[in-house]
Amino acid sequence: MAYRKDQGRMARMTAFWSLAILIFYGCVSLRTELATTFAESLGQPINGMRVPVLGLDFSPALLITAGVLAFALALTARAAAGRALALALAAAAPALGRSSAAAEPQNLGLGSCR
Repeated sequence: MAYRKDQGRMARMTAFWSLAILIFYGCVSLRTELATTFAESLGQPINGMRVPVLGLDFSPALLITAGVLAFALALTARAAAGRALALALAAAAPALGRSSAAAEPQNLGLGSCR
């Protein structure tokens, strides 16, 4: 089996969306747990409001979970974009006149390079 040019990009995209789905599932479980464990405080709807399309009570548990979901997805997207940025800079370095040894990313965990 030969390596195709877009295999790495597709593998990273698949890993990102798999992680995003797991984060979403964890947040749904967190909302359910908060709403049942702390039913009298976090499970009660705010002024009896509901989210129209989703049919969920607009409760503090939903607000907490939405914040956790937004933060986790933003952090995951930033980590994925940081890696892509580091690889793009490493690929563009020879065109900018830098040596290829200095262009190799040092730490790809959060996208930082030398």
